[in-house]
Amino acid sequence: MVSIVKSPVGVGRGLGRNRSQDGWVERVGKKTKKWRGNWTSYSFNAEGLECRHHHTRTLGLCSEMSKTDAKNKLREIISRESHDVVSPDPEVTFHWFWTNRYLPLMEQGWSEATRSTVVSVINNHFISIFGATKLSGLDKVDLQKHLYQLAAKESRSVVKKVRVYVNAALEEAVDQDYLRKNPTRNWKTGPTREPNKRNLSAKELCVLLTHLTGEDHLTIQLFLFTALRPGELFALRWSSIEADQLFIHQAVRRVKKGQDKIGPPKTKGSRGFVYLTRSLQTELEHWKQIVQPSTDEDYIFGSRNGTPKDAHNYLQRHLKPLAKRLGVEGVTFQALRRTFATLMQGKGPKNAQTQLRHSDIAMTLGTYVQPIPQEVKAAVESLDTDLQSVLHDFSRGSEGLVQ
Repeated sequence: MVSIVKSPVGVGRGLGRNRSQDGWVERVGKKTKKWRGNWTSYSFNAEGLECRHHHTRTLGLCSEMSKTDAKNKLREIISRESHDVVSPDPEVTFHWFWTNRYLPLMEQGWSEATRSTVVSVINNHFISIFGATKLSGLDKVDLQKHLYQLAAKESRSVVKKVRVYVNAALEEAVDQDYLRKNPTRNWKTGPTREPNKRNLSAKELCVLLTHLTGEDHLTIQLFLFTALRPGELFALRWSSIEADQLFIHQAVRRVKKGQDKIGPPKTKGSRGFVYLTRSLQTELEHWKQIVQPSTDEDYIFGSRNGTPKDAHNYLQRHLKPLAKRLGVEGVTFQALRRTFATLMQGKGPKNAQTQLRHSDIAMTLGTYVQPIPQEVKAAVESLDTDLQSVLHDFSRGSEGLVQ
């Protein structure tokens, strides 16, 4: 039985491309001429993709029927064989379509971190309000008002994800004939909340480094002087240490249980070496004596069961509350990375960029085996010296500032 996909009036895309058709006829045959009918039907496969099917049927001899008679017979065949209509349900909601028709198409191409972030943002900032609304009932004005309200209180990143992924889902709904027109096609973002540019002052750094000990002190030091991303830091093994450098080639990913948690760093340019100051080298040696790893493949900051620590849990459940009790609010890994960049401003921008491993200095790094330039080492050591001087003054009751 042929399944002809037809769109209900006002719902399917058939208004733009008429799926209700008469087909066409043609003469075929060399010796005996016959009328052959042709028509096209559409269906959805298991992945939700539209499939097009071409059908033919011999209608009769040209000597026995006119072209008009052949067309009439073809219409009867199409009508008879298309009674088993497969039509998108006009009652489906955005939540249903997102879960059953959009995500299955897209999520296989996403990383687990991307999927987790996108699903969380859409659930919290769109489905919670419009999830129960029928696709055909989504109003352009209401949707635009919602995006403006979202922009007034959420970060640019959140607003962009809502705009991009809701629009993409509704475009797919149009393609799959669940919707005649996408109401978010010309969505405007509007002014968004200023991004968080928090970085720690010299005094705040002194408070943390004076009061934190052991693993917490080492973690802050590594974030501050190596400017690692959290996934990179918690993927460090003892074998990552090569003399006065750390080799960065892995990162911990926030994935579901049972899946591989270790993957490549954020970008190709992130793979490379960062410099370890002499004080950090000493502190790492001391920490190694305390934890006594069984092999150099153990994680520097491993959990009790030998897996890398969860950076998010460590920050939210331990480091952030600890810093807050010391009077330092808003400590995040991004703030520490930003603090490094801020304190390095007077020591050469290229030196800071090299240690940060930003993509625009990939040519500086070259291949991942290239040694760190001496001027970068000198700049980071200079920062360490400045901070040690401030710490010394602070411990004597002074509020010294990093110059």
